Amino acid sequence: MKRPNDLMTLKGFDLKGTKRDLTLEQPFSNTDDKHYGMPITPCAALEMIRRFQNQTGRTPDNPFTNVYWVEFSKASIFRVLSYENCEYVRFYLALPEPDGKEASLTLEGVNALGEVIGKENLLKIAGKIQAHADLNDGQELDEDSIYKEFGNELPPSEEKGNGGKGFLDTNNVKSMRDFFEERSLELSQASFPEFLAAFYKYTENKF
Repeated sequence: MKRPNDLMTLKGFDLKGTKRDLTLEQPFSNTDDKHYGMPITPCAALEMIRRFQNQTGRTPDNPFTNVYWVEFSKASIFRVLSYENCEYVRFYLALPEPDGKEASLTLEGVNALGEVIGKENLLKIAGKIQAHADLNDGQELDEDSIYKEFGNELPPSEEKGNGGKGFLDTNNVKSMRDFFEERSLELSQASFPEFLAAFYKYTENKF
């Protein structure tokens, strides 16, 4: 039978208490055509950051060029993962404010078949939103009247956006553009290691 996942090696102990290499299946690592999160080397990770750094600022009117990282607490992630049959977390690029000037991420739970947790209810809610928009009467959407139909048992969603401060009174979505503007003179002549050291320091100060 074909093995669905790669094998991984890690340290462990056998029946006699002897430390040894254990060969186990690496979950969600089907190498044929799908990867849902795999370990990568530091060089790969840092090169991805460097590529993004080089792209930043080329399209200044795009709100997503102003986002470098988004911090979700483990509470947010665990809340979604704790739902029955949830096997994955799916992230969406999102615009949290009507003016579309700032960008964020939302996340929702997904089962082993790739279906969003609570898909049927989400589709029904989307229909209610569309019906309200079609009326075009300028009235604000009454969310509570929609949720009552589902007994307030709603699919899990989480977002860390621009509409407020984070737990430590800092913005939830961090801006790469702000980082460059604050350190532009210093970074104009910086090597990649110097950029990275300054960037990591910036992330600590903004946490």
